[in-house]
Amino acid sequence: MTGRYTSTQQVGLVTDPDELARREAENGIRQTSFALEIIRSFIKDKERPFKLRQGLLLQLNAEALRDIHLLAGTYRNGPATIHGSSHDPPPA
Repeated sequence: MTGRYTSTQQVGLVTDPDELARREAENGIRQTSFALEIIRSFIKDKERPFKLRQGLLLQLNAEALRDIHLLAGTYRNGPATIHGSSHDPPPA
C-alpha cells in the first residue's frame, strides 16, 4: 500500500486492496445516508434537541467499517498507526 492509510493490530476482513477500496466507498455512501437520516429525524422533531452520544458515534463507525473490520462499531482496543502521516493517534 502506498499513500496515507491506517493500520491496527486487529486483523481486517479484506486483504485485497481493490476489494477494500470498493467496500470503503460503499460504506462511505451507506454512512452518509445513515447520517442524513439522523439529521432529517431531528429536523422534523424540533422539540427533540440533538445530542451527539457515544452510541451514535459507534453506529457511524459500524457503517464505515461494515464487512471490512472484525470490530466494526466498537472502540479500538489496541494501538493504531497512520502510515504516511506524522500524526500519532491516541491510545486505545
